[in-house]
Amino acid sequence: MRVKPLPGQLHLVEEVIRRIPEFVECDKVTGDDCFVCRLVLRSIEQLDEILSKVTERAETSTAIIKSTPVPRRLPPLKPPQTATAEHAATGVSAPSPTPSPAPSTRGRSKR
Repeated sequence: MRVKPLPGQLHLVEEVIRRIPEFVECDKVTGDDCFVCRLVLRSIEQLDEILSKVTERAETSTAIIKSTPVPRRLPPLKPPQTATAEHAATGVSAPSPTPSPAPSTRGRSKR
């Protein structure tokens, strides 16, 4: 359900939404609507009851989910970047690797 509070009703609408347990999730969003909410209901009659409570202070737009082709999932996690990849992305050249010290010749005889 998308919810657009009437002028001066934002905080009251938010409180109404919090008190109705059928609202299982609600996000405050940008754009024409102020809230995008998810409800779990048993019937259309139950939806009518909830709408009567919310529409006293807000305009609503509802949609019924028919199916869920992509169920809720975690976002993909990026693997940690290597120093070379980080520098390539920023345009800064990577520091050159520290050369290994030359083998010591001290204590050896030259032939």
